[in-house]
Amino acid sequence: MEKSKVYFVQTGCVFNNEYYLPYTAGVIAAYAFNNQKIATSYELADIIYKCEDFNATLNNFKNPSVVAFSNYMWNCDFNLDLAQKIKQRFPECIIIFGGHQISNPTEWLEKYSFIDFAIFGEGETIFSEILINLCTKKEYSTIPNIAYRCNSQIVETKKKNICENINNFPSPYTSGIFDKIIQKNSSDSFAAIVETSRGCPYHCAYCDWGNYELPVRQFSVERIKKEIEWISKNSIVFVTIADSNFGLFESDEEIIDEFVRAKKAYGYPVAVETAFAKHNPERVFSMNKKLFDNNMTRGATLSMQSLSPQALKNIGRKNITTEKFSQLIRLYAESNIPSYTELILGLPGETYESFCEGIDTLLELGQHNSIHVFCCEILPNAIMGQKEYQEKHKIEILERDFNLRNGMQNAGIKGRSQIIVGTETMNKKMFLKSILYAFTIQVFHNFGLCRIISLYLHHEKGIKYHQFYKHLIDWLIDNPQSYTGNIFNRFAEKYRLFLNGECSDTYRNNIFGTTQFNLSDGAFLEIVRHCENFYDEVSSFVAMFSMDNETFSELIRFQKAIIRKPSNPKICENFSYNWVEYYMNLIKFGKGTLRKEHIEFTVFPSDEYNDLISYSEAIAIKGRRTGRSIVLNTPNGFTVRTIIN
Repeated sequence: MEKSKVYFVQTGCVFNNEYYLPYTAGVIAAYAFNNQKIATSYELADIIYKCEDFNATLNNFKNPSVVAFSNYMWNCDFNLDLAQKIKQRFPECIIIFGGHQISNPTEWLEKYSFIDFAIFGEGETIFSEILINLCTKKEYSTIPNIAYRCNSQIVETKKKNICENINNFPSPYTSGIFDKIIQKNSSDSFAAIVETSRGCPYHCAYCDWGNYELPVRQFSVERIKKEIEWISKNSIVFVTIADSNFGLFESDEEIIDEFVRAKKAYGYPVAVETAFAKHNPERVFSMNKKLFDNNMTRGATLSMQSLSPQALKNIGRKNITTEKFSQLIRLYAESNIPSYTELILGLPGETYESFCEGIDTLLELGQHNSIHVFCCEILPNAIMGQKEYQEKHKIEILERDFNLRNGMQNAGIKGRSQIIVGTETMNKKMFLKSILYAFTIQVFHNFGLCRIISLYLHHEKGIKYHQFYKHLIDWLIDNPQSYTGNIFNRFAEKYRLFLNGECSDTYRNNIFGTTQFNLSDGAFLEIVRHCENFYDEVSSFVAMFSMDNETFSELIRFQKAIIRKPSNPKICENFSYNWVEYYMNLIKFGKGTLRKEHIEFTVFPSDEYNDLISYSEAIAIKGRRTGRSIVLNTPNGFTVRTIIN
């Protein structure tokens, strides 16, 4: 008897030409085909993880009996298009939808007639029960968390939390589920997702991790070590640990040790990334240091999301104290470990003033390397996704195409997302002002174009960071004919159009390759390409802040010298102040003394790039979190020699 063919579809983002192995589909398939009844009746025909051509992808399906789709914001539209075409070509095929985008299963079946089942929540046991019933009694009313069709009617079963022992779920890595993908696509580079735990102890309104009444459950360390061994031996380049709070458990450090051991043994994975726990900072620092010491990190995250007490209350989040945050920033800086902080723009309760003050506080506390600001996404299964919550806070939503950026490609995949562009406390006009302020900080401070200037004025003249950057914004708006003013105003207009739904918030220019960048990254690339023009112009702005001519001249020269430039020159300049030591002390300790000292500052060309395209990849994509745009962040990239008169 011929077995019925089961296909899975989980297409995802491609970062730096690395395809993510379809973890969700893999773990569900591994559990299902570990069941003897399913293994006897069904064949796992394929797991579709990429789409380079829609028709070619459609032609991959050969007489399918079941096709299961894993839905996220980045692939839901693609999944709907593909599912409809499959149903037209194979009317008897059963179409099953699941994933994070499914909050109300009935709505999906009502809207899309080609979907036969929709699953809410964790899918391992539910999917297996559907498969078993499809080939036996065809009775689905006892299966929880699904909607299905029955005699032209849509039936939704009772929702309940399923708290299975997740260690009963076979690993898609060690059970062989992904072996066929690796062997069949040997020319592809891969990234992998590792789950060390499932769930979250917190209930932040913007996140759907903590909106399920389930305890945090851990996979065994032995299982994870076996997965790491498989990942390393199969040359998986990059790993994301998909935990909500990695570092919450003592055993998490043992997992990092295993990643380090595996890289030393096999050379892979090259890098590991995760969302670290905000508590247990000593343990988290220790893990980050191990990754950094073995060149396995793209930056340590110290996320705050917001510093507004009202916004934090509205989203049900409690941050670490600013004192603890400052200690951690200094600790990472003293160890030369790059860190970055994430903020979410659009949280209810946030105002333009509180948002700018929050960024100012982060700078005051020492976070100069990277502040990432994201628009708040509405997730269907989060508290914020509920209509009552949105009405309470007068949330205004913009629905847009999901845009992949900064090294990610869509390869034929498409989806939709919803972001907040206005609340009761921040209307759309103030939202635009807020996003332009964040844009200014990211372009001119995080990338470093004005960082030493603002640091000097802050510490020597008492000028607040927000005073400096708000004056800079006004100056750029008032000088649209200037090189930098023209760039700023073009990008400001793009943000305005974006908030009206008239364009995307991405930047693409063929001189920097085919990558879609964040707007802030695009603006930096345009400015730095002709940085002589920029520093000629910005010097007239900085001259508004009184300082003696010698200091002013050296400050501008030093600021320009420390920026990595696409032309990749060797630079050798003499200064009469200890600028390098001064800057390093401000970054590491929050204080420094500028004193007379004749130095020779030499910058060596970087071996990371040799043209505009490789520059944008090395500095704006891979180096964004690690501060590669500033020479002083690469110890072997410069020398300082004291000149004795």
